[in-house]
Amino acid sequence: MRAGKTLPIGLFFVMFCLVAGMVPVKAQNVTIALNSWCPHVCVPQVDSNRLGYTTEIIEKSLVDAGYSINYVKAPWATIVKMARDGKVDIVGSAYKQELPTMLFVEMPSGMAVERVFSLKSNPWSFKGVSSLSQISKIGTIEGADYNNPELMDYLKKAENVAVFSGHEIVKQHLTQLMRQRIEAFIGDEFVTLWNAKKLSSTLEVKSSPPVSGLAPLYVAVSPSHPEHKKLLKIINDGITASMKTGEFAKVLGTYNLTPWWE
Repeated sequence: MRAGKTLPIGLFFVMFCLVAGMVPVKAQNVTIALNSWCPHVCVPQVDSNRLGYTTEIIEKSLVDAGYSINYVKAPWATIVKMARDGKVDIVGSAYKQELPTMLFVEMPSGMAVERVFSLKSNPWSFKGVSSLSQISKIGTIEGADYNNPELMDYLKKAENVAVFSGHEIVKQHLTQLMRQRIEAFIGDEFVTLWNAKKLSSTLEVKSSPPVSGLAPLYVAVSPSHPEHKKLLKIINDGITASMKTGEFAKVLGTYNLTPWWE
């Protein structure tokens, strides 16, 4: 550089930032899969502009850490395939056995209670897996696991199983139940009650005792994401911190749910 010449201010600032390590780094993008399984995970377009309590906690944790989030809406069976193929980074709420190729956040992000639902007017009641053979059709969700090996074995072999796929499957179950095209379906208690309240104020359903007990749900992270270890820690820390501060309980309250850890 010749004497008497000075660097333009803009160039000087860029060089200073490079030396000081202050050049802004582009936010890493993550893709989160959404299926309509409200209140755990919701699709805003069909679930009153809600993301679900799990997704809200995940979103805050990742945004605070500087991540950019892309949401993709898909049926559950498609999400399972996307997870297997490494085409989605995060699945917000799942049983571990449903996504065997994914890594899981240590802290549970929710709880589910699977039950058998039928119309109150139906004299039939669920009394164990063998009693399912007494009804014409039992509705299930494609790609779902119900945390009960005996039940899962029956569903794989029985001829009276109606497997539902696509979007808003619990709403489909309830609609087909009202039309008496199925006699019962298996579903999470919280999701079923959420959808029944939205669908009809006169719909009367009865539920069985839990088919698998209170079961933890977990956030799943794809091992193919270059920062999967960091993502696991950020989300786990976010869940843990929000439980301690009361933020998680506050979010649950907006979905008319209470904390399971208290």
